[in-house]
Amino acid sequence: MTDQVGKAWWQIKTMKEENRATVEQIGERGGPSQHYFVLLVLSTLIASYGLISDSSATVIGAMIVAPLMGPILGLGLALVSGNTRLFYRSLTASFLGSGLVILTGLLVAGIVGPDNIDYAVRELAGRTRPTLYDLAIGLAAGLAGAYCSVHPRLQASVAGVAVAVALMPPLAVTGLTLAGALTGRVAFISVLGSFMLFLVNFLTIEMAAAVVFLMARVGKIQSLVGEKSFLRHIGVQVALLIATSVFLTKQLNVLIRERQFERTIHAVIETELGRIPGANLDGLQVTLSGDRHHLEILAVASSRKEIQPAEVREIENKINTGLHQQSESAEASLVVRAVNSAYVSPIGFLYLPPDSPPDPRRVRLQKLETALREGLEMYPGMELESFRELPAGPDRTTHLLVTVITPYPAEPRLVSEYQDLVNQKLSAQTDGHDPVTMTVRSLIMRSANATRNVEFSSPEMGTTEERIQENFEQQVLGRLEAMVVLESGARLIESHLREVNDFTGPQRPDSHLSRKLVIHAVVEAPQLLDYSKVIDWEDQLSQEFSYQDTRVVVVLTVENRVGTTLRKPKKD
Repeated sequence: MTDQVGKAWWQIKTMKEENRATVEQIGERGGPSQHYFVLLVLSTLIASYGLISDSSATVIGAMIVAPLMGPILGLGLALVSGNTRLFYRSLTASFLGSGLVILTGLLVAGIVGPDNIDYAVRELAGRTRPTLYDLAIGLAAGLAGAYCSVHPRLQASVAGVAVAVALMPPLAVTGLTLAGALTGRVAFISVLGSFMLFLVNFLTIEMAAAVVFLMARVGKIQSLVGEKSFLRHIGVQVALLIATSVFLTKQLNVLIRERQFERTIHAVIETELGRIPGANLDGLQVTLSGDRHHLEILAVASSRKEIQPAEVREIENKINTGLHQQSESAEASLVVRAVNSAYVSPIGFLYLPPDSPPDPRRVRLQKLETALREGLEMYPGMELESFRELPAGPDRTTHLLVTVITPYPAEPRLVSEYQDLVNQKLSAQTDGHDPVTMTVRSLIMRSANATRNVEFSSPEMGTTEERIQENFEQQVLGRLEAMVVLESGARLIESHLREVNDFTGPQRPDSHLSRKLVIHAVVEAPQLLDYSKVIDWEDQLSQEFSYQDTRVVVVLTVENRVGTTLRKPKKD
């Protein structure tokens, strides 16, 4: 019967034959070879393109091909067995392999072009800022790889994937970010971060493998303590591990501080964007700068309208106020990337995606906007540009500042009518609605096509009597223009009409006369008009526009300009 090795509780029970097989296998796979370098290049190509395309599945698939488990387990076995030849063979394979992976990643970046690589994607950015969590990952990967190696019946390939996942992507990211740093696309700290991630995983996997081999009695530490080479190698590795652990601890502290600040920043930005109709926070990136006190904030916001610098400045000030409560030295600078976006329903715009829980304030803003847009349908050419609530007064009435794009000014009478329409529509939407008052800001817009200006007439805002009077005056002036045109070569350049109640003088009417129209007209004609022609026009207008018991007297003054309008003759 085969003897078992390891009887203490902390020892891994294995067979002597299994230990011999383990040493032989690792010795064969621990050094550099043609197959090792070929598979390394191929796996790096797959991993690099997977990182660039932000495909986790592709990156993991590349790890199945990566042959990194052999050399690193060879280093761990060499440490506990005192095999100097295996140590240097495995160290050479690890060193040359790491350089080859970085160069391959750099080559891929050069082929794709650093300007075409988004270095902010999760698969890339996540491997440029290592923390102590990554040290734990490397430790677990090393334990898994070595444990499967001392038990040949277990699937060593699975453990190989675990080891490769901890080593290959950071090295590939180092090559990709190095190309970006050389072209100014990313900072060199990203290159250092990804390489430090590889280094800490490399050291922890190697140390974990050495511990597993000792537990399996593949090597004996008692016989190695006195050897200077062993102590030197262990000392170098421990020093490197301590140095990387210090770096990772600082990185973790930075990450924790960023997360603490991020919660405050997220709450402030969400609250302030909620005050902008149609704006939502879609993404947030908070980065502590080198002095560890200045935060650079990039907020991605979807909004139906442009977010103005003044609004960003106001949000930034409120963020700094909140941060000072956590740390007096913290200071933030905010950049908002606004993406034009809108959720549209058949009845209007939505301030929240359909699957979001209802927010009473935003639902109210939605109803306000729907009423404002529907009210503007009564006025041709007018469009709602934006609106916002002004601070409520003592009466707690809702005051709105409404900005409209319009081809004509919004006169007070129009605003009053528009305000009444909006309140009617709000009352129809909800019960118990508080009335709103509005201040309308007009952005005058002129429209034109390829041949002419597109004119919009201002809506009739007067009373019924005023509208009847205006139509009557237009009819009188239109009739005057028709009579002038009948004269050969004459045309009406302009005319003005006003109604007066003064019936004194030579034009004093009889008892039935009640209206007097005074008209001033400018007429261009080839020759001077006879005074009798003006009297004829005056009499005709008076007769045509008198009605029932009301007679109209027209007093017509004509400014006669002698001249003709010359036009280029049409071609036959």
